Amino acid sequence: MALLPKCEAGIIGINILYALGFLEYSFSFYLYIIFAVVLWMTFCLCLYFELSWQQNKHFTNRTFFRPRAKPAFWTMLLFPITLFSLLTSSVLDTTATMLILQAGLLLVQPLFLAGILWWSQAKDIQKICIKFSAIAGLLEIPLVFFMSFHVGIDFPASTSLVLMVFGHLYTLQGLIFFLPKTFTYGEVSLVSQMMVFFTYRSCSIILQAKQNLDLPDKDELMSTVMFCLMVAVVIFHFFPDPLNASRFYGTYIGIGIVFAIYWFARLYPYNLQAIISNFDISVSKVCLLLYWCVWAGFAIKVVINYNTSKDPTTTIVRKYFHLVMVGVYFPGLLIDTQFLSLAASLAFAILLGLEQVRMYKVPPFGSLLHKSLSIFLDDKDTGPFFVTHIYLLIGFSVPVWLSATNAILHTHYVSAFAGFLSLGIGDSAASTFGSKFGKIKLSGTSKTFEGTLFSIIAQLIFVWYLSFMVHFPINLRLVFTIAITSLYEAFTDQIDNLVLPLLIFPFLNLL
Repeated sequence: MALLPKCEAGIIGINILYALGFLEYSFSFYLYIIFAVVLWMTFCLCLYFELSWQQNKHFTNRTFFRPRAKPAFWTMLLFPITLFSLLTSSVLDTTATMLILQAGLLLVQPLFLAGILWWSQAKDIQKICIKFSAIAGLLEIPLVFFMSFHVGIDFPASTSLVLMVFGHLYTLQGLIFFLPKTFTYGEVSLVSQMMVFFTYRSCSIILQAKQNLDLPDKDELMSTVMFCLMVAVVIFHFFPDPLNASRFYGTYIGIGIVFAIYWFARLYPYNLQAIISNFDISVSKVCLLLYWCVWAGFAIKVVINYNTSKDPTTTIVRKYFHLVMVGVYFPGLLIDTQFLSLAASLAFAILLGLEQVRMYKVPPFGSLLHKSLSIFLDDKDTGPFFVTHIYLLIGFSVPVWLSATNAILHTHYVSAFAGFLSLGIGDSAASTFGSKFGKIKLSGTSKTFEGTLFSIIAQLIFVWYLSFMVHFPINLRLVFTIAITSLYEAFTDQIDNLVLPLLIFPFLNLL
């Protein structure tokens, strides 16, 4: 195996060791051992698959996966490790058990498919995936029920896990075939895991709120937005390409009507004062919203200016949007992470909707959006779906979504800064300083030693500054966390907007 993949894999191994070693858990030691064994077995298999890919490049078919990039099979471990790091001693046993089962199931699907691709040498990937679905369903359903009943999960919860298994099977294959050359194998595994988990969590929050007759709150609103968005994605999967305007807008109007009816039914029994009180509509939230609107206007102005420019430099434009994300997220993280979480969900829904308009060439805005969003492209946007700008929003938002809500999970506040620190500060500093002053190239990559070093220094300076405003522990473990994340950014050829926040999240959460 080449040097860079070895370094990248080594950092993932350190991530596993760190999560397993520093987690202060209150759930069953039996579950802890099982999940630890699953993580290490998966890691070893990923190493073997990566080595096999280097010997036979047809292992991952270039028709469906992003060219000129390694599969990075070990990337599928990042999100399950992130979920595992949430299981602090304050989490209830039942919640911890469900989360471990979810993390394990999210890991099994991509690992099993990778094994089948390795065994068949990816000669006919579409037929292989159809067989994979049948085999995986037959094997996993009895296993899910057995594990659930063995650890004390009731039948409805077990059934929901089975539905999650089928949802993940569908999502993983849909992303590979519906958006060819958009992802590496590691990235498609990671994206499918997050899609399934957040959809599952959204459904759980909605059903729990209705069952308990709770007053509607921000968590439920965010969950309905995410759920409606996933429903739209599934519906569009069955439409032909190109998608005509009437079907596209009709679908969103229909989903919007259902959304409005649901919320009218939820809010009808309560008076306006109770609703406003529960949503905690304050002056600070209004000011924060106006502040975000100013940044949104600045972002639109940047796009317009660079589209009218004769020689726009896409790298500079992308760093402008890193600046926009820093400006938007920093006050939100300091003032109100729950409100930021809701706003990020709405922003994600809007951005994904605009990308669908562009990809499907839906009139009258499809061509205009294609031209406008093209300035964000880099050499990793090789598929029909432009992922760079969406990954940037996801990278900043996923740590906030996992940290801000207290409906299901309870985590440390520090971990909400994972995307902000790794992308807004570290990645921006490395790119800016490295491109101007970098002279010593790291072996096998375009990244420079100076850029990586400045990334570490910039993050440490920011954390020191941040510690005067919030409780942010500064110790050797934090220095190690920042250094290891910056090195991973230098070694990997995966899209760093997606992988870096999930790599640093467990480290920050377990400080």
